Amino acid sequence: MTSNRATYRGAVLRLVHRRSSTTPDRLRVAVIAESFLPDVNGVTNSVLQATAGLAARGHECVIVAPGPGPNLSDGVPVIRVRSCDIPR
Repeated sequence: MTSNRATYRGAVLRLVHRRSSTTPDRLRVAVIAESFLPDVNGVTNSVLQATAGLAARGHECVIVAPGPGPNLSDGVPVIRVRSCDIPR
């Protein structure tokens, strides 16, 4: 398993390459975002565009985001996690 990490307009995209014997060109992608719906901002818009593009190409996506909100966004599952402040 190899992984790449890149910053995409405030969101962290982690691409996890796991080849499947049935669909060798399909990737499983987890997008970890600092904010997501119902908040609408640049991060949210970037995550929506990235996951829509990946899903349109046949890749399996999941979004990991803090706080309450929808558990599904345009057919992409959203995993909600608790957030916490980090002291300085």
